[in-house]
Amino acid sequence: MRIQGHWTILLACLAAFGHLSAQTYPFKVYTTADGLVQSSVGSIFQDSRGYMWFGTWGGISRYDGKEFWSYRNSAFRVTGICEDNKKTLWVGTTAGLARLAFGDSSFQWMKPSNGTLPSDYVTTILRDKDGNMWVGTDKGLVVFTSSGQSVVFDRERGLQDDYISGVKEDST
Repeated sequence: MRIQGHWTILLACLAAFGHLSAQTYPFKVYTTADGLVQSSVGSIFQDSRGYMWFGTWGGISRYDGKEFWSYRNSAFRVTGICEDNKKTLWVGTTAGLARLAFGDSSFQWMKPSNGTLPSDYVTTILRDKDGNMWVGTDKGLVVFTSSGQSVVFDRERGLQDDYISGVKEDST
């Protein structure tokens, strides 16, 4: 009788595990038919207001939970998305760095020609815990400090290589 009781418990546990592992989660697939700029998404970011931003090789889309707002441009190939302490969205692209302040309808562009970026090909963006924005490019790195200054790093200024593929903040 004792062995039979253990088998009953074991079978009940296996039945419960089988039920748990068979759970399904609801997923919704969004496409251009829903308003997304392009169905192939390379960057996803949630801003401080809860909006979801989707960067594609054809532009950027913002989703508010009900509908999409999109900026379409074939030259607007998004490589990274981040938000600063002032709630301005920073969008890295293969054509420069674009910033969009909340409530604005157009992007403000930063390009190498105005001396703020080492290259117009932005590869990555990070906001650190102090509010500094780190922007990596294929020709160096620029740090926009929270006090409004910018510092450029490249091979001539201490980097081993000019191509910045990613930036990560350590835990200290």
